[in-house]
Amino acid sequence: MTGSIECHSAVEEVKRPPLVDDELASVVSALCAKFPDRDGDEIAELVIAVYRRLAEQATVTAHLIPLTLNRCRRILADRAKVS
Repeated sequence: MTGSIECHSAVEEVKRPPLVDDELASVVSALCAKFPDRDGDEIAELVIAVYRRLAEQATVTAHLIPLTLNRCRRILADRAKVS
């Protein structure tokens, strides 16, 4: 990870309500801090992909951000075990 701006670049490319963008950027920052050995762009792309999948299937959207964070954290932890 080279910096927080690069870490957020993929989050900002997709159009969503501003508060969702802010929350997703926060998720990316938290995951970048927890997994400093992972590329920030990889984390941002994962967050966007997971959020999209969850949002497409959701009937209730109130908990999409925490669900996204938890699922991404599990995926990254699993990847770390394999590496």
